[in-house]
Amino acid sequence: MAAVKRRTAGTRQRGNVTKPRSPETEGPVARSLGHYRRVGLDTICFIYHLSKHPLYTAITAGLFTMIEAGRLAAVTSSLVLIEILARPKQLGHQAAADNYKVVLSTFPHLELRRADIAITELAADLRVRYRVTTPEAIQLATAIVDGADAFIGNTEPLRAVKEIEVVLLEDLRASTAAEGRA
Repeated sequence: MAAVKRRTAGTRQRGNVTKPRSPETEGPVARSLGHYRRVGLDTICFIYHLSKHPLYTAITAGLFTMIEAGRLAAVTSSLVLIEILARPKQLGHQAAADNYKVVLSTFPHLELRRADIAITELAADLRVRYRVTTPEAIQLATAIVDGADAFIGNTEPLRAVKEIEVVLLEDLRASTAAEGRA
């Protein structure tokens, strides 16, 4: 992720996000997302960033730079830890798994939220209504219950969701590519 500044678990911020301006936080991703106060993040945002996905790394780098700088607050379900830690653990890379856990749990302006009854019930409704995967439904419900302005993911079924504005990474990529040609 962007350069990581360590902080204690007790210093999570909700809502009161400062918006310092710098070249890194004024790029095309910032122009696309700058009007949001708080977003929900699907696990794919982290996976693309950590794997340095050739199509999406520039987008996720801009996103995580905004979050780290306090230009945008973010929430994700603690489910992200299962999805991110499974592969390094499967490969026997415990040090990588430990590092990911520390980065995710201490990243500035990012809240990892546990599922509660409200989140799980809404997730079930979303799963049925929109035919999204269970992890996507949990992530969506987490963002909605937490009061996020938008949810960032990257699968087509998310386009149908009405309960929260959905921003697809592919749309951000396409718009930033078009901006670069302008």
